[in-house]
Amino acid sequence: HRLISAGIGTEDRVAVLLDKSPELVITALGVAKSGAVYLPVDPTYPPERLEFILADCDAKLVIREPVGDLDGQPSSDPTDADRIRPLTPNNTAYLIYTSGTTGTPKGVPVPHRPIAEYFVWFKGDYNVGAGDRMLQVASPSFDISLAEVFGTLACGARVVVHKPGGLADIGYLTELLRNEGITAMHFVPSLLGLFLSLPGVNQ
Repeated sequence: HRLISAGIGTEDRVAVLLDKSPELVITALGVAKSGAVYLPVDPTYPPERLEFILADCDAKLVIREPVGDLDGQPSSDPTDADRIRPLTPNNTAYLIYTSGTTGTPKGVPVPHRPIAEYFVWFKGDYNVGAGDRMLQVASPSFDISLAEVFGTLACGARVVVHKPGGLADIGYLTELLRNEGITAMHFVPSLLGLFLSLPGVNQ
């Protein structure tokens, strides 16, 4: 609702430069519900890459800090009656910058329809439900992070966010998996093999 009141609507691009955090999840949901285009940008990128993406993306709004106090904002989900412009399945949901074949970042827009279809597949094939807990692992700038956040929440499951630098702290990570009852997380195969070989992981 706050974004809508600021004039942000369907097909407006909102660049979000926040690291993995509860605030990132809240912001991403706010952008999606407003109907705007969610553009996650990893704030740890080199300055020249950040500069290029922000110059190229034509963002109507750039969010660099967590959203402040939300008291007083409506708790209901916005509808097209609230939005600046109507939202359809063919509107752009998010924009991800890839390296491109030339090494120059290239923005790839993705509409709502295929994302919704992916979430249906995600829930059915992986049998994700309300009892599951997904650890957010991927960089916000990778599209797998959309599955970690939106896909998990769409299935009624819970997203768990690690502390800053937590993925590099094996002791902390092992405790987090056990204490939070993590049932799913993403790994590249090489890191998965290393992780499974560490003491205490199978607990």
